[in-house]
Amino acid sequence: MNAEGHLFVSGVLNIIFLGILYLFGVNVFQIGIFFPILIVFGIFSLLPDIDHPRSRISGVFYLSMILIIFASGISFLLTFNPINIIGILFAVGMLILHSKYAEDSYNHRKFPHTIKFSLIACFILFFLLNSWYNNASYVSIITLVGVVSIFSHIWVDKYMYDTFLHFKNNVNYSVEITPEIATEKNVSTKFNAIIVRNKKWAVQFKLLDTKENVWIPKREIKYMKGSDGSYTQPEQYAQKYNVTNANQTREKPTYYYNASGYHMVYEDTHIPQQSNRLNQFFYKNIDYIFLRNANEDLVLNISNDDKIYLEGDSFISPRINNRNLYVEMLEGNIYLPINNPYLKIDIQVVNGDITGNVAHSGSIRSVNGDINLKLNAPLNLQTNTVNGDIYVNPNSNKNSFLGQLYLETINGDIVVT
Repeated sequence: MNAEGHLFVSGVLNIIFLGILYLFGVNVFQIGIFFPILIVFGIFSLLPDIDHPRSRISGVFYLSMILIIFASGISFLLTFNPINIIGILFAVGMLILHSKYAEDSYNHRKFPHTIKFSLIACFILFFLLNSWYNNASYVSIITLVGVVSIFSHIWVDKYMYDTFLHFKNNVNYSVEITPEIATEKNVSTKFNAIIVRNKKWAVQFKLLDTKENVWIPKREIKYMKGSDGSYTQPEQYAQKYNVTNANQTREKPTYYYNASGYHMVYEDTHIPQQSNRLNQFFYKNIDYIFLRNANEDLVLNISNDDKIYLEGDSFISPRINNRNLYVEMLEGNIYLPINNPYLKIDIQVVNGDITGNVAHSGSIRSVNGDINLKLNAPLNLQTNTVNGDIYVNPNSNKNSFLGQLYLETINGDIVVT
């Protein structure tokens, strides 16, 4: 959760705590400790995120260390007191230590996100307050505000989802899956679970016996029988084992996994053929393609010639200017030519996932969505998402891949295999 969310949850819990004190006749406004309470609340609500270099609390930490360096330097120039050198070295050392320890990813949650760290921080706060105040009641109240604040952060990050999940999902499922996926996930072919997430291509279950979360592609689920009497056989499983399509033009899909679930990416795609249902256009001699989508998922495909193919409709007709192709609000498919390695791409989706095969350098961005790509050629690619995960598979032979990848997500995971 972001800083605003942690401050909100901690603020609500602390208001309840201070309200209870008020009922017992303790008014923090009258006893003169509201300002220290406010400081402790702000710091301890965000303190576990000190292990993330771009968190708010890390920003406060950087500013504090810079101020120590600046103040100690000025003091040393005026007094030549060697204690000031110790202050400068301490601040520089803390900045270096923080830069080595903090991690800019979802996996930043390390020791500061543990109960042990929270207890240590609260004990340090208690002893510091004892050195500043002679009133045990003041010390106890401010320390308890710190306890409520820091433990609310731990609860929100680690336990809130499961807590709400317990009340939200009151249906238990008896599930049977294929032996292949059971072996891959190291679970039984039959198990009892509740559904954590249900996406288009996969279901995330929480196993009732081990309490583990596991993603299972729907094409590998034989059936799900709910405690409410429901019975489900996912459509993907029926298609995999019971339905054949003589007119199918694509190869067998492969499921790629990341923290947000399984996503389907076609290993091979056909050269677009004429369709009675979709408008179809192709373009040649294009140096740069700019594609902008608002609320549609986007699948990137590869054509086997030197043409760009668009299948479907767009809100605004595609246009060409100086060998640049501009496409907006595409509802359909796009195929980029693998035989034109000099083509550059600039693709952006506001609310939607981007998946598929990529063989051209450029930029791929999603504001709110996952990005799941298989790179089919050496290239320089910049990939960004604000709220989503990034999964990149360069190619089957890692040693042969030559290129540069810049991958960034604000709230999500990055996985490269």
